[in-house]
Amino acid sequence: MDLAIAFVISNIWTIGFLIAAVYNQSFRPEHKPITHFALFAAVIFALAHLAFSQWIAFLHEPIKIHYLYLAFSALVLAVTPLIYNRIRGFVFHWQLKLAMGLLVFDLILTFLVHIDRNVIALNTGVGVNYERGSAWWLWDVRTILSHLFNTIIFVSLFLPVGLFTKNKSTEEADINFNGEYANIDNVIPMPQTPSSNLVKLSIGNGFRTLSTEAYLKEVDQAYNRVEAIQDLIHAMPEGDKKITASQFVFTASELITEQDHSKTDYIQSINLLCDKARDLALYSYPPGEKRNVELTSRLEQHI
Repeated sequence: MDLAIAFVISNIWTIGFLIAAVYNQSFRPEHKPITHFALFAAVIFALAHLAFSQWIAFLHEPIKIHYLYLAFSALVLAVTPLIYNRIRGFVFHWQLKLAMGLLVFDLILTFLVHIDRNVIALNTGVGVNYERGSAWWLWDVRTILSHLFNTIIFVSLFLPVGLFTKNKSTEEADINFNGEYANIDNVIPMPQTPSSNLVKLSIGNGFRTLSTEAYLKEVDQAYNRVEAIQDLIHAMPEGDKKITASQFVFTASELITEQDHSKTDYIQSINLLCDKARDLALYSYPPGEKRNVELTSRLEQHI
């Protein structure tokens, strides 16, 4: 590919992944690993673009370094979410696994083209295929697949994390709950409701007017949170942790419906339940728990 065209395309990918980051932050703020990866991709493409425009484009023979810097950019983008998610304790959703796999494949192809054009011709074993007139199918395959991989990664950032997970319907999930709603710290049973186990915060009902524009906006945000967290839960492996997270978000959705009937403000309860469900679905360990496990393990070793 002509270096000038590559320059333009790098701009397109930078803007595209920035749009993906803004979209996820705006409409799916619970999907933090996806948002952060999109932001990482935008930054890395921007830095690669800057390196090309300020350094590589002015080299006497830019082709000697061009494919190496592309391979290095792919390596950084593949490794960054791996390290970042391990540090933060985030679950690896299918989008990140797909991205890392495709980027590693792209890295290998790009490095092979570098060898072909600068070290030894891979199709003949004689000299190097330095000039564009000596192009062969490896160059075309690498160019096509590189852009195809970027497109697949970009599109995946807009798709549900539970897309490929076989899920049960809400009615089937209710059976697993045995008719019980979630209960957590700072929450007490709500009196005079269809279910004695339905919950609300113990701080009382408050004195807000439930028809104000600000309150209705909070209700819409609560609906959106529940839907986003349900998507995260769908991607969880089957087990007690998934059932618990489902109970939290199911209870939150019931509270949204209940407050319409009772005219009681349960927004804080709903957000608290959503926070608990999100943490179970998003983290390998809930925030702070991993550190506690490590400290307990160290303490046991010294006993």
